[in-house]
Amino acid sequence: MKHLTSIIIIAILLVLSIFGGRFIAAMRGEVYNNSEFAIVDRVHDFKKIKMDTVVYHVFEFKNVGDEELKLREVKPYCGCTITEYDKEIIAPGENSSIKVEFRPTSYGVFNKTIEIRTNSESTPVIYLSLKGTTR
Repeated sequence: MKHLTSIIIIAILLVLSIFGGRFIAAMRGEVYNNSEFAIVDRVHDFKKIKMDTVVYHVFEFKNVGDEELKLREVKPYCGCTITEYDKEIIAPGENSSIKVEFRPTSYGVFNKTIEIRTNSESTPVIYLSLKGTTR
């Protein structure tokens, strides 16, 4: 009986790990499609920057899928990082960009993450990164 219970629990966990994210997305009314977020460089290295300097970088990307790509959320993980983008919806074959502004708040090595959530089945979440050293 314990063996059967273990197998059932493992099966439930496996199903939830495969389909759980889609179930939650469906409950929120999120629909995924055949759009695809393609980007060459997900990491930008500012190298060494001065503490009182504001720096910028533009991440360029393309929708290489067959349907419209929707940027559902572009979320920096730190208040020192601000994002700006023109379009929430990118047509198939169209290029777009996300401009990132970084204002250092402390000295030393930094690595800042930006999370992008899309409607793409193949690329639902993309992480961008800014790194460098503040002196």
